[in-house]
Amino acid sequence: MNKEAEKWAIFWCDLLKPLIFGEIEAEATNRFLKQLAQKEALFPDGRIAKPSVATLRRKFNRYRHGGFDALFRHARSDRGKPATLARR
Repeated sequence: MNKEAEKWAIFWCDLLKPLIFGEIEAEATNRFLKQLAQKEALFPDGRIAKPSVATLRRKFNRYRHGGFDALFRHARSDRGKPATLARR
């Protein structure tokens, strides 16, 4: 677990905290995610942007199924390998 990956996991937990701790009713989850997506956030890489609803939903589902560790960024399995041409 490197520090950069940990920063990202903490960032997503902080954004999704009301859902994680059950402060939001299950029926209100979509409304909460849509409202959250309208707010700008300071991302760990220094960008200020609005997270998409799809990303927020994906991160929340990862947390629900795998806990904190599921929020860590994982290196691509094909990293460092040359890209191949699908069509010629």
